[in-house]
Amino acid sequence: YHKLRILNPNRSILASFNGACAGDIVGPVILPTSGTYTVLVYSYAPYSGTVTVDVHDVIDVTGPIAFGQAVNATFDTPGQRGRWTFSGEANRRVSAVVHTSNLPNCGAYNSFVILQPDGSTLGSSSWSVCSGSIIGPFLMPTTGTYVLIVDPYKSGTGQVAVSVYDVVDVTGPVTVNGSPVSATFAVPGQRGLWTFSGTTGQKVRAVVNATTIPSCGTYNSFAILKPDGSQLGGQWNMCAGAMTPQFTLPADGVYTLLVDPAGSQTGSVTARVIDPVVLVNGTAPPTAVTVPKSTVVSVQVVGGTGNMADRGHLSVVGSNSNSYVAWRSVPTSGAAESFTMPSTPGTYQFRFFANGSAWIATSTTVTVQ
Repeated sequence: YHKLRILNPNRSILASFNGACAGDIVGPVILPTSGTYTVLVYSYAPYSGTVTVDVHDVIDVTGPIAFGQAVNATFDTPGQRGRWTFSGEANRRVSAVVHTSNLPNCGAYNSFVILQPDGSTLGSSSWSVCSGSIIGPFLMPTTGTYVLIVDPYKSGTGQVAVSVYDVVDVTGPVTVNGSPVSATFAVPGQRGLWTFSGTTGQKVRAVVNATTIPSCGTYNSFAILKPDGSQLGGQWNMCAGAMTPQFTLPADGVYTLLVDPAGSQTGSVTARVIDPVVLVNGTAPPTAVTVPKSTVVSVQVVGGTGNMADRGHLSVVGSNSNSYVAWRSVPTSGAAESFTMPSTPGTYQFRFFANGSAWIATSTTVTVQ
């Protein structure tokens, strides 16, 4: 390999880097003593050529940073880092975000790190210091002074603006088939965690009624968590109208609806947990209902998604999912809709289609005599 080295005044090696390409860097290192140092470029045989080498006095950008405050740094010297200190409290969560960056290689091999009071790493990113990059949230294990570091790759120079945040999740209860829950996520890394009691064998879904999360369709976490905190099931999509598959609860206990926007995204979400039941004249499955021809019946969907495209279909039992005798919009959970039963004797049912397309609940059998 070609080598780029700094030698001490006594000619011993102070620092070495395997490479001598444009942009390669050795250091920064602390000079242990005053004296004359040497920069050595070693060319691996049989190669030859010319190089231009600069030596820089590296002074890091340092200072305090408060939660929610944006600090700006201009790295005009290769090897410069940003080191900002903040006070952290044990058992609180912290995240850090890059707001703007013009570093030429912001996406790879940089260092974006939070150090604990003892100097060890609390958490870091996957090299990115591009605009919108986030690290954390991380749980701070102890009270003390933490350090946020931005260290550009190799000899990269440029500007960044960063912040650290005290991350407090939005929490509370949610009732299955009850009112939706809403949250505004103003802090990058915030999550929504709403709990509900579930029983073994109970079937539930989670649905989104509204959202302002910019990238609502990818890399988010919209899920149901088990009592032990592991995921029962979930998906990325939490755009308005999104709905998880049906999950069967494996045990009695307290479950959690999780809404976790990807990356540093902020915005608001309204969601609910449902287990839809279709009632005919107040009767739930499996109790059958019998009515005369052309009778008007009342149909309610308890635990509907609450979305404007929700529909109720009156269909012949055994017909395909696209077949119906009549349909109504049922955008309001629990609201009664009137249907006139056919004049033709037969066996019918009411089907609930979430968002107008997903058949997720069926009424009891309604026999017309």
